[in-house]
Amino acid sequence: MGATVIVLAGVLVHGRPMTMPAAGLAASATALAAFVFLGESAPAAVSVLSGPGAHSVVVLSRTAWVLYAVASLALLAASLTHDVRATPGQKRRWAGPIIGLVVALVVTLFGVATGSGTGADAAQAEPIAIPAIPTSLGQNVAYRLRSALSQRVVPAGPGFVTVDEEAVTAYDGATGRKRWRFSTDGLSEECFPYSAWSTGTDAESVVIVQCADDDEYTPAALDEQSDAGLTAFDAMTGRHLWTNSEGWAIRARAVSDGDGAVGVVRGEGTDARIGALNIRTGHVRWSRPVRECADLWSATTVTSSVVVLELCPGPKDVSAVSFDMETGTPQRIRVDLSRWAGVDAAIMWDVLAVMGSRIAVRYTLDRGRHNEALAIVDTATATARVDWGQVDWLHLSPEEGLIPGDVAELMAHPGDDFTDVLTMPAGERRRIDGLEAWTSWSSPALNLARWATVGEELMTATEFAVDGLYRLVTVHPDNSISRRPSPCGRRPGGITPVPGAVLMLCRRSDNDDSSGVEIIALR
Repeated sequence: MGATVIVLAGVLVHGRPMTMPAAGLAASATALAAFVFLGESAPAAVSVLSGPGAHSVVVLSRTAWVLYAVASLALLAASLTHDVRATPGQKRRWAGPIIGLVVALVVTLFGVATGSGTGADAAQAEPIAIPAIPTSLGQNVAYRLRSALSQRVVPAGPGFVTVDEEAVTAYDGATGRKRWRFSTDGLSEECFPYSAWSTGTDAESVVIVQCADDDEYTPAALDEQSDAGLTAFDAMTGRHLWTNSEGWAIRARAVSDGDGAVGVVRGEGTDARIGALNIRTGHVRWSRPVRECADLWSATTVTSSVVVLELCPGPKDVSAVSFDMETGTPQRIRVDLSRWAGVDAAIMWDVLAVMGSRIAVRYTLDRGRHNEALAIVDTATATARVDWGQVDWLHLSPEEGLIPGDVAELMAHPGDDFTDVLTMPAGERRRIDGLEAWTSWSSPALNLARWATVGEELMTATEFAVDGLYRLVTVHPDNSISRRPSPCGRRPGGITPVPGAVLMLCRRSDNDDSSGVEIIALR
């Protein structure tokens, strides 16, 4: 249609009596452009665009629609005021404005295209050597930073990334220097960063950001994923790899090893599906429906598979279903809770930790006083070992990836003079005498980092002393303990080892998780 308008404009310049046809065509073009720009087709087109530079395409297209409408209106005005009885000199006077309008349109669109194609995507970093993750906790403060949101400080590549409403930013773990920054303005207009995941700290690791479709996001708001999206970056360089707007949501801990893929879920009820998404391309390798008794919120990525927990009708029929990451082939692993077979109460569960091929799950009943069950599900051996005893509830958030890895707290009551933890490499409960870790706080992000393994030692900054200050506690392999003041002072903190340093995540407010954290790097 645009080419037809230009041809008719040339006809008009040469004085042929085509005024009314040209005017009608211009009016139709204007109405069509307005319909496309203002109607439902524009958001629909935006939702299917994917891949690096997709935002630039959207900006260019919308600008083209507006300018096309302006050009059509100008041509309409010119055609209605054109007089076929005018002299040749008067006719030639129309050539200048029309040609100028076309040239201006082309130049403007070229400027938008080139301008939109740079900026966020252009600020890439050069590859660097990846520092080693420290094997002991140093005394020196290497640097201090701030992150607006504590749940988005994720080890990745040669350091770590932070994510907030403004940008995805990567830092060198050894120096704290900013390596690359991708503004969220370069993402889809409906992408509000919600959580971040990493596939590790090697040279090929990928950072994946999940988007909500509005800025009032909460975990519960992601029940319907139809308008949410995923977008990924190369952790080393910051290159934008892909965007997937098909409604999939990640279910994995913050740093996952899925052999080149990560588990994703979509839908609910009879429409619920689980799948594996290729981390380098953003394409879904496979997807399968799951039974209605499957809990997609508990789905998580482990080495070589993605796992979902099931509690189906029957006498406490509890199982974990492991789907092969390459083929999607399912394998059901039964969790033996037959001790509760005759109890008139519903079973509830929480994922406590994920590491390698193992998942730790806390099972409990919704009423009555009963011992909890701690199940260690191992997909490599297709087994589930169940231990009975007290397991405290810890406020975590699997839907945001906020699940511990190599060590998780099982029981900590101030005054008991001991703390129980679960060490995932051994899959065993470990009691630490003489340590009174403070009870968990309401922040899943900091509960995630309550404990960390640094070398062969366990560490926590959750012991509260009588002077009102927290202690940074090191538990040695022989279970002996050493203490020193926590850099977080009077506020709770978490510990996250990254390449080049051990990060202390110090909450900036006692009651407001949205105030973010101060990042203190120890070396």
